Amino acid sequence: MTIGEIINGRCVTKIEEHLKTIDLSQEDADEVIEMYQSCMEGMRGSDYIYSGNFMMEKENMVFIKERCSNHMMAALDELWIFEEPMTYEILSNFYNQNALDAYETGVWNSKKAVTLNDKILGGTINGRYPITARLRIDNENSQVSGVYWYDKVKIELRVDGIIDKNGSYELKEYNQANEITGFFYGDVQGGTFSSRWENKDHSKSLPFVLSLD
Repeated sequence: MTIGEIINGRCVTKIEEHLKTIDLSQEDADEVIEMYQSCMEGMRGSDYIYSGNFMMEKENMVFIKERCSNHMMAALDELWIFEEPMTYEILSNFYNQNALDAYETGVWNSKKAVTLNDKILGGTINGRYPITARLRIDNENSQVSGVYWYDKVKIELRVDGIIDKNGSYELKEYNQANEITGFFYGDVQGGTFSSRWENKDHSKSLPFVLSLD
């Protein structure tokens, strides 16, 4: 069993228990039940847990999953977001050798990482503005999604887009209001995302690089 399956299983259990408490005579009962059932279907058997948010506590890593509701149904969603803690001791059962070494020494050797998927990447835009990113690559569906932020500002900007089998990608950048604010174009080579960032009307282009090193 994977970490994602464990976290999603816990969330499904919470939803199942909550469904038992819903008053079927209430006006919106059918809509609420349908919302939660649809949410469970997406979680059952899935190992997908990435949403760009997690917390590091002294004894646990807390995985944060999005709520079941959209903006229209938010007022009817009594569960809101899911925060699922997992102790570092339990997590250590899933570590690869590089993670085990980091757990023992407190030092992460990025050169031993075998994939860019779901890793913390560091780099710059225009060689002057330090940025940090966390991206998830779905090779099966040729999709990239995640977040990045300017280290000085520390406000997350969402990105998503497509990547082909050769590593060429096109990503859209969104602000907190879900408005498109820029684009990333380039190629993945080795452990590095690079090429250019453009603003929303394509009138400005700057080089960027993101890598594990």
